[in-house]
Amino acid sequence: MIITGLRQPNTAATDQGAVDPTDGETVVTDAGGRFAFVRATDRYNYELTAITDGFAPGTYLGADPTRGDVELRLKPAAAIPAGAAIVQVRLEDAAGNPVVGARVEPEGVATGSRTSWGGTQGFPSMVISNSRGEFTLHRAEAFERLQLSIQSKGFAPEKLWLPASNAVQTVTLGVGGIITGRIVHNGQPLPRVNVGVSGTDRNSMVYAGHFETVADDDGRFVFRRLPPNTSWQLYGLIHSLKAHGSVPPRAVTSPAHGATNDVGDLLVVPGQTLSGRLVPASGSALPEQPLTVQVGFETAWDSQSLQTKPDGSFEFTGLHKGEVELNLSTRGWRISPRNRNLDHYNAWRMTGQLPAASTNVWIEVEPGEHRYSRGSHAQGNLPAPDQPENRPFSGVEPGAAVIQVAGSVIDDASEQPILSFEVLPGRQPPIPARASKPFVQRVLDSFRDPAIPWNELPFWYHGRERQVTNGQFNLEFEQLTSDPLMVVSSTGYEPVVVGPLVTATNGLVVRLSKGSGPGGTVLLPSGKPATGAKVIYGASREQFGLDGKGDLMEYGNSDALLVADDSGAFGFPKRLNGTRLYVSHREGWAIVEQHDFGPKMKVRLEPWAAVAGVLVDATGKPKPNEELILGFDGDWFTKGIPHINFNSRAKTGANGEFMITNAPPGDLVLNRVVPSPAVAGGPPNSWSYQLQTRFYASPGITNDLGNVTLDTPPPEPLLKRLKQKVGL
Repeated sequence: MIITGLRQPNTAATDQGAVDPTDGETVVTDAGGRFAFVRATDRYNYELTAITDGFAPGTYLGADPTRGDVELRLKPAAAIPAGAAIVQVRLEDAAGNPVVGARVEPEGVATGSRTSWGGTQGFPSMVISNSRGEFTLHRAEAFERLQLSIQSKGFAPEKLWLPASNAVQTVTLGVGGIITGRIVHNGQPLPRVNVGVSGTDRNSMVYAGHFETVADDDGRFVFRRLPPNTSWQLYGLIHSLKAHGSVPPRAVTSPAHGATNDVGDLLVVPGQTLSGRLVPASGSALPEQPLTVQVGFETAWDSQSLQTKPDGSFEFTGLHKGEVELNLSTRGWRISPRNRNLDHYNAWRMTGQLPAASTNVWIEVEPGEHRYSRGSHAQGNLPAPDQPENRPFSGVEPGAAVIQVAGSVIDDASEQPILSFEVLPGRQPPIPARASKPFVQRVLDSFRDPAIPWNELPFWYHGRERQVTNGQFNLEFEQLTSDPLMVVSSTGYEPVVVGPLVTATNGLVVRLSKGSGPGGTVLLPSGKPATGAKVIYGASREQFGLDGKGDLMEYGNSDALLVADDSGAFGFPKRLNGTRLYVSHREGWAIVEQHDFGPKMKVRLEPWAAVAGVLVDATGKPKPNEELILGFDGDWFTKGIPHINFNSRAKTGANGEFMITNAPPGDLVLNRVVPSPAVAGGPPNSWSYQLQTRFYASPGITNDLGNVTLDTPPPEPLLKRLKQKVGL
């Protein structure tokens, strides 16, 4: 039996500053399996690990000395299935001794240029290194690299990527760097307060984690065994400091293994207050039971929760200046989309700057579950001053400068009210003045496809869409540098963009004309109905996916995807800026352009294509182990068309040969995948594509490209080059 970790009672964070009184203590169970750690104290909760031959190591994560005996039950060690993809590792210290009882958790898995996080990914959720310092992780599905989080008492936590291999790989753990300092309040040390560090880079590829410790009676704190040469945010935890003020986040760096960085005094400054009350949306009332409000920060791994008073009021103290995030964590209630500082991309929370112009905020809430942002990926971005995280924190409190827009919707032909419709608010970012163009350029512009620069595209608040059932809309827009817009849509009608709206408007009448989106029947190449075919109705600059099995992926934009019924039928309502259909089925593929749209189309699929060839260098020598990927030819973003990213890819063999199946027929390009520099020995953060060749993939056959010369694409077609030369 060994102790593999310890933490402060009633906390989930490992104490990286603790001096462990049981350090080095290992005990052997007696004939009855009993054990005792005599140097354990009531100050900590302990992580215990039992290791014995023939059994999988067992761990007890929170042994409390004040609660009596604990019991661990061990399971027989499981055999590795034949053919499993595995990672086998031996952990050792700097002297080459085995590291026993380390806790190892898989965090990410990579195959080619695809990397996934979350869940167990088919691996055990945790394994423990045995008496030889060894462990094995495996799963049935093949993989190339595995990201591991390794924690062992006495060593710095390690996060690294390892390749799949039948050979035992050795990983050496280090003692880590030390960060120390002192908490000072009014010129005097402040004892027994909690201090935290969190890795500055929150990218899941490299996030170093978060740790806590407690300052001693002289206000000094120590973080031991931190990952070395790492950037951190260092801060005081709200719950232990709010009676005195706050210690805002401060950027620090951990030194090399065994070295110390003394950051000096951290001064307690006056804390910020965020107070206000929850107010019910129109037509609802606050529940009798209190609601739970949570506030936190982007820079610090720290948050606080409280329950509202009977009148809905709340008050957070001890906060620090900067960006704050607030959410409601009571099931059945959510933050209303009317709140001015609703997060654009996480509509279940609010964000903004403290100190606010007024810390007495009114936050409107309504019955319902969290609203998660949905909708188009093909929109612009608001200027920095208009982003909620850069503005003073605000809800729906009265007195704010707003533009109010109210009115009704009618049928343009019948003049009758339309009672049920959806309103999507948005903004038109400022459009900079442009110098007048020469006459020739103005003439050429008349022949170009219209392409709006990305930063001038309308921005739509997809977390603020509203369903109206009484025929009347009433919106409030805060006054920003971007002008208000809105889209009004109703089933069976063409959607309409209203705005920009630069002044308050009451009694606005929006007219909708009858109209519907594309629809019809999907047919297999044989002419039979394509039951279960997936159909994407893409709008300008939207992106979607096509996986290696030929299935379309909507990337969270559920409004853009339908599945054909048993007769192959489908039908979309009209989408704003909808310009193209993509259709996939296990037996084929089709693209339908906007000029061919209709309500009763017959979309006949073409069989999937295959692509083969040999990748060679300029001398004709084969290039093995290069990753290739297919893509559609054309500049989709500039032209403003929807785009499909697809995962039809392959690696070249020993003789440079490649074969890619499930290729959509049509004009394609073959690219080489070029990874960016790897991070911490793992897969790259990003990839670029180097064009290899262009070609037309004929349906239903293997398109043999012959020899493809590495990074030497053929010139673009002559007509396209002529157009580019004259600026078309």
